Amino acid sequence: CGVFGIGATADEVRQKAELEKLFAAAETTATAKPTLSSEESLDEIIATSTSRPELPVILLNGLQAVSGTIRTALAALPNVCVEIATQQGIGGVSKLIRDFPFQRVLFGSYFPFFVLQAAVLKLQESDLGEEIRRAITLDNASRLLNTSTRVSGR
Repeated sequence: CGVFGIGATADEVRQKAELEKLFAAAETTATAKPTLSSEESLDEIIATSTSRPELPVILLNGLQAVSGTIRTALAALPNVCVEIATQQGIGGVSKLIRDFPFQRVLFGSYFPFFVLQAAVLKLQESDLGEEIRRAITLDNASRLLNTSTRVSGR
């Protein structure tokens, strides 16, 4: 599994995806210049996700500035996942799963740039229930990585 970070161009992401059978795109926060944040780049992600449904697309910090038809289009693609690091406000994670099925929402903290406890608190303060909380914190990532979700004590 690879993550494409700061400075990766769309072509580099596509080439790496071909090698690793994975397509991941990341937007950054104010800590660095965004790499895949324009509407054109998001359209490209949608096009790639549509043409390559076997490739998981993981948007890191990717929904903070996305709304309207692009957000709806991303949510409609079964291979697009999002994470919770930049979900803002009370019930932010609950609001996110109104747009994206909880089976495609991943735990993310953006640590060390954000305080890890902030992401943990987002899960605690959102009215999710144990099934959804477990999916976000363990099962969804395990499924993407094709691993067993059998963890001691869970």
